[in-house]
Amino acid sequence: MYKLLFAFVMLVSLHAEDRIQILGTSAVYNTPKLATDGNPVIFYQDQILSADLLTYDQDKGFLQGQGNVHIFKGNEYHIISDYFTYDTQTNTRYSKPYFAFDQVTQMWMSTADAHSANEDVLLGPGVLSGCDSTNPGWKIRFEKAKYNTEKKWVDLYNAKLEIKDVPVFYTPYFGYPTDKTRRSGLLVPTYGLSSTEGFYFQQPIYIAPQNWWDLELRPQIRTSRGEGLYTDFRFVDSPSSKGLLRLGYFKE
Repeated sequence: MYKLLFAFVMLVSLHAEDRIQILGTSAVYNTPKLATDGNPVIFYQDQILSADLLTYDQDKGFLQGQGNVHIFKGNEYHIISDYFTYDTQTNTRYSKPYFAFDQVTQMWMSTADAHSANEDVLLGPGVLSGCDSTNPGWKIRFEKAKYNTEKKWVDLYNAKLEIKDVPVFYTPYFGYPTDKTRRSGLLVPTYGLSSTEGFYFQQPIYIAPQNWWDLELRPQIRTSRGEGLYTDFRFVDSPSSKGLLRLGYFKE
């Protein structure tokens, strides 16, 4: 056993293309295990991790962080937890509890725990919001969630929208992207009620299979008038030109 009472830098080969760099002021190294509580910081790929206590098993490729765990990934997200493990051989992670702030969408999520395997992150019951985390004006409570880091998409199950702790809406499923990439799917619907047109409902459908064109379909119904479909076809055919083709049909 070797006890280091001075600043150290340790590089450990994980794979041919990956290395883990551990920085700290003190450590206990008992081959193949390293434990440090001297303000340790770990650099791995494009992430930075810090904790009160970090231990690493070089043979098993197993990393463990305890107390004030912080994980940063560029300008994408910041994760906070009390306990964190990472198996570099199976690419699986675990955090408990789990608080994540998405710097792209300015959304935060707090859950009981989080398990991840490759690109999927499975989240326990929790809360998300885009307001101040200390006293959010609105929040969504959910029973469980799944985040796909490759598709940049979050799925929430049994979600309840609360305004100042008052439940106002429930849905068994709700999904949203965590980036600004265009993708096909449903847009926000519009609806209303009037004495002349009756109940009005429109559900836009967005289709964007390529980055140079997209198609928006807007089927609608007006109970006192009829139903119809309007569509916009948008395209960019050069860096300096673009076009829009709008068609529609409504049956009174």
